[in-house]
Amino acid sequence: MSPPTRKLEAAATVMIKRANGTLVPAHMPLEVKFSFTRGGRNIPKNDSFEYVTASHLRLGKRNDANAVYWEAHARSTAATDDAWKRTARAQIITTGADRGKAFIWFKPSGVGGDTFTVKGTVYDADGTTVLKEEASPVFTIWRKITLPAYEMHHTGQRHVSRNGTNAIMRHYYSGDTFTEYALGRVTAIRNAYCVKYIGLWNHATTSSHNWNTQKRKSAANNEVPTAAQINDSALAGATPADVAKRNTARTRIQACADRWRDRIINAYNSGIQNWASDAGIPVNSIVAIEYEHPKYSAAAPDGDSITNEWSDPKLAWLTITVEGHNIHPDQRWINGQGLSSGRRAYITAGMSRARTRVTIAHEAGHETKNQFKRANFRPASVGGRPEDSDHTPPPGLMDWVASRSRFTRGEKRVLRGVDNP
Repeated sequence: MSPPTRKLEAAATVMIKRANGTLVPAHMPLEVKFSFTRGGRNIPKNDSFEYVTASHLRLGKRNDANAVYWEAHARSTAATDDAWKRTARAQIITTGADRGKAFIWFKPSGVGGDTFTVKGTVYDADGTTVLKEEASPVFTIWRKITLPAYEMHHTGQRHVSRNGTNAIMRHYYSGDTFTEYALGRVTAIRNAYCVKYIGLWNHATTSSHNWNTQKRKSAANNEVPTAAQINDSALAGATPADVAKRNTARTRIQACADRWRDRIINAYNSGIQNWASDAGIPVNSIVAIEYEHPKYSAAAPDGDSITNEWSDPKLAWLTITVEGHNIHPDQRWINGQGLSSGRRAYITAGMSRARTRVTIAHEAGHETKNQFKRANFRPASVGGRPEDSDHTPPPGLMDWVASRSRFTRGEKRVLRGVDNP
């Protein structure tokens, strides 16, 4: 039930017994009354995710007196006594290949883990005497995420197809998540796009930026502080005049560092977006890459990640803010091992087998939001920064660093379609 409006076809076949004891499909006008029962632990409507706020559409239907569960099927004449809420009636087909069958559409809830049983009943002419009734087995609502894989085989990156198989991911997407993970077809990325850092991709040249050039402070972009400003920023502040001079210098240097950071981040964002489209990577896929960016990848070489643009000892006070973290600009900014961006999941190289599997499960968890309806992993009541919204407050598989190797109870409820875990 990844699309919450999906309809399930229900069909009942009515057989009649001949005098010789054999059964044949009924050919006289008869009507089948369809009804259903739901599990006692189905999620109430108001506890389920509201996926269209304007019209208050939610995934759950339990305790909703106005919920519609049935719809007429084009193959059978049908009617209802209660506006298609609890029951429906469908006439059997009396000729042709479908003789003896009555068809109806059943419209269950969209919450993973909800259970239902559908029953068909045939009455005598008095409308009350039951001639025959049959119930379906109990069936359970699941959701599904399918991720075809793209890998940089040219540079040896096969860690998604090796660690993201259906069998391995069942360790994480277990029965009580009611979410099926499916690894799709594995495709090798064309050699020209098997680059070391996708965040350094240059769409204009269809090649990578030179990091040694890009990381240098740009005078044209007002990123280079003067020697006097650097000296003033280190004043001890013995007098009010020194304090004022120091603060003025630090403000100007901070602006330089922030512009340097912003230029690199803007190029990084452009690189991530354009590399995927240039390489022909479709949305809703999972990608095995080497590294994300020198400043964003935990396993990237220190020689790339640790820069020397702000290494003057007088600038030891300097920090920049990246994704809510304050850090010296020359340090590695983010210890990334994967990311979810542009409706694609990216998994970097350089991790242990166990950690790669956790990262795949984590990034696939983010991508579920693009393939079925669910709340963010972080409830609105918890607050936090906007970029925190789809990360669980730690600890959890879906916290910022995937600190657990299993989904928490709250994370499983989000995957199912509950509004507040």
